[in-house]
Amino acid sequence: SAESDAIIAAKKEAAHDHLIRLKQRWQAILERLDEPALRHAELLERELIERAAPTDTLLDLLIRRDLQISYRKAVERPLKEIFAGRELDEVRSQFDKIHAEIRSSRLFVALHMHAGDGNVHTNIPVNSNDYAMMQEAERIVDRIMALATALGGVISGEHGIGITKFHYLEPEKIAAFAAYKLKIDPQGHFNRGKLLAGSGLANAYTPSLRLVQQEALILEDSELGALNDDIRHCLRCGKCKPECNTHVPRANLLYSPRNKILATGLMIEAFLYEEQTRRGISIHHFDEMNDVADHCTVCHKCASPCPVDIDFGDVTMRMRKILIERGRRRVNLTSRLAMAFLNVTDPTTI
Repeated sequence: SAESDAIIAAKKEAAHDHLIRLKQRWQAILERLDEPALRHAELLERELIERAAPTDTLLDLLIRRDLQISYRKAVERPLKEIFAGRELDEVRSQFDKIHAEIRSSRLFVALHMHAGDGNVHTNIPVNSNDYAMMQEAERIVDRIMALATALGGVISGEHGIGITKFHYLEPEKIAAFAAYKLKIDPQGHFNRGKLLAGSGLANAYTPSLRLVQQEALILEDSELGALNDDIRHCLRCGKCKPECNTHVPRANLLYSPRNKILATGLMIEAFLYEEQTRRGISIHHFDEMNDVADHCTVCHKCASPCPVDIDFGDVTMRMRKILIERGRRRVNLTSRLAMAFLNVTDPTTI
């Protein structure tokens, strides 16, 4: 009816006006993070104005959580109040779905630093099946590199430059490196063409930059996609290491949950690459998956300290299931005997 249409239109206008005001406030805070908070009292609540010290910046208040940017409080609650009523259940449900999608695609820049030599490492966890997220991560990397240079830093750190950083280097540095390379390796035996004019990502296979849309389709509704979902939120913090029965600090990728997650990610990328390029799946990948699956006792101790609730025991069981379904599960004599022992129910058998 006309009355219902008018009510809905009024609700939409109220929601739109609220979001515009909120966006303006949050944008103003973002643009003034390093400025004195009391200079921008219009952005603060009355109680916070009374508590804030004259030396506090807006960033100080955010760090102390005196000033909060809250989706639940500032966005979800007001919108659901505007669109209250049983007949608008679907609208409120859509709010939750949109928020869940955006939340899973949020990007965080984790910084790891060396106090002694001044190196700064940036780590941006991404979902490899989220094309928009990958593109936004690339834009963030551009900003990080520009900021590092503006602060007097250099792109090449302790781990070298790599092909993904090549296009951030100044021409004079590339020329200096090329001259040095020509002097010590005139025949081009060492890493031919790398970090020289014409190199870079154009001819490299990098899942984060090429074929991402195909990759997303392959991951969707597939066993690889489920495996990727199990591990994709790993922060690489290493809190699982002390709890793991198989952890050996000086050993290879097979001897801690975090490192096995890294190995699993590499295997997924290898499977994706061969699927995309139609080269056929190498049996060596199944051998590697068997190695990872065999180095887990499925004790689930790693799940407790994990801040993102990854249970590598469950991941291992999924890998073993994939291998069994593909007819590639490798079971050696020791494993058979161990399983037979664990399944014994008659004490006299032992």
